[in-house]
Order: sequence, then structure tokens, then C-alpha cells
Amino acid sequence: MNRADQVNAVALQLPGIIGALDRLMTETIESSAHNIVLVIGCGDVSQYAANVPRVQGEKLLLDLFTRWKLGMPEVLPEITTHGADVTLFAYMLDTFSDLVRTSEKGSAELVAARADLLDHVGRLQASANRKP
Repeated sequence: MNRADQVNAVALQLPGIIGALDRLMTETIESSAHNIVLVIGCGDVSQYAANVPRVQGEKLLLDLFTRWKLGMPEVLPEITTHGADVTLFAYMLDTFSDLVRTSEKGSAELVAARADLLDHVGRLQASANRKP
């Protein structure tokens, strides 16, 4: 199979893959309250599929890349937080505070960035607190 055929084959499979993954996650958590973004690279072409609109998918990826950029560890099953555990919040807020001290951005941008951080962590905490 040549490169173009490989890229096309991946593109043709993406809707079925994302549909199957969406169904699996819905069955696993007994809810459709999940967002999926899937990126598959074939050669030098990255292809994207999601169960959310592109704007939401972009936000999910940016959140992930931000955590990576901050050097945050992956959330593994054995360290998943529940209840009132605010370890993740404390870590992200401390990291943000360090960035503020070294940043050259204006204060309005930092206030907005802090608000975004608090919103993001609030969503993560709310998600962790959901009952199965």
C-alpha cells in the first residue's frame, strides 16, 4: 500500500473507530459525559476524529499540552483523586504562581490566565467527585 492509500485507509476507518470508542466509554462509565479526541499519524499526516465539536476538541488538546508543558505527571488509575483531594489544584496553582513571578505578561493577561486555570481545575475536581 502506498502512502496516499495508507492515509486514505486511516481516514476511512476514523468514523468507525471513534464511534466504537464512544460506545465503549459510554458503557464503561454508564454515561455519555465524556469527550474523546483521537489523533492518528500515518506517515507525515495527522488525522483527527472526535465525539465533540472541533472547538471543544481543540480545547481538550490544549489542556493536555499545557499539562505536558508544565511537566505534570499522567493521571494513572492508582493515583486518581476522589472527594476533597486538592493535590492537583495545589500543584497547578503553585506552578501558575511560579510562572507569574517570572512572566513578562501584563497583569490583565495574568488575571485571565489565573481565572482559566481555576476554571480548568474546578472542572477536573467536579469530574473526580462524580459518583459512578
